[in-house]
Amino acid sequence: FDATYKFYQNMNHMLADLEGEITGTAADYMDAAIPIMGGGNAYIIYILDNKDTVTDLNSQLFLIIMQALVIGLLTEQLAVVAVFTLSFMVLRSYTGGYHSDSRIFCYLGSNLVLLVPVYTQAVFYKTSLAWLLAVLLVSAGIIFLLSPMHSKNRKLDKEEQKHFGRKARLIAALELAVLGILWHAGQVLYAYAVYTGICITALFMLIGKAQLWIQSHTENR
Repeated sequence: FDATYKFYQNMNHMLADLEGEITGTAADYMDAAIPIMGGGNAYIIYILDNKDTVTDLNSQLFLIIMQALVIGLLTEQLAVVAVFTLSFMVLRSYTGGYHSDSRIFCYLGSNLVLLVPVYTQAVFYKTSLAWLLAVLLVSAGIIFLLSPMHSKNRKLDKEEQKHFGRKARLIAALELAVLGILWHAGQVLYAYAVYTGICITALFMLIGKAQLWIQSHTENR
């Protein structure tokens, strides 16, 4: 080994025959050291990365939670907004779909999305049950058929597609069951919050599909 190379915790652990997949939360990096045996020789695969991505995701998650809290308090429907945010975020994290490259547009769009279950309740009550079920079935079909979706910046490999697709379908099935339970229990507003979470997720998937189609045809010209 190069004596000038800086070894981090897990590499030092691995060289000392200890577990090589431990990273403290206070560290400014993430690493893993994995032993490989082959042909009578021993090798170590070492992966080192900073926490920029994790930190960015945590910041986005905190921002979304704060947005939901503020909008919920301002509209006096905190519980409804919370149920919607949970159902939408959990499902969308596995289905994929449209993502804006603009942080400002993303911020404004997420605020508008949080207002949907609050200010469309009147439309929900006026719509016939048949139409509501039709929209729900179409949305569920989109999620089950198209999950997971590639993004324009990153394509999923086969293993990732299987993993995210299985998770997306499981979560969608659970949310449909929760929706049914809430509806049967007379908790219509909370049922509608889950309903909108499923439908908006499907809508974003369709928009994402169109975005990918436009991108592919533009690049092929």
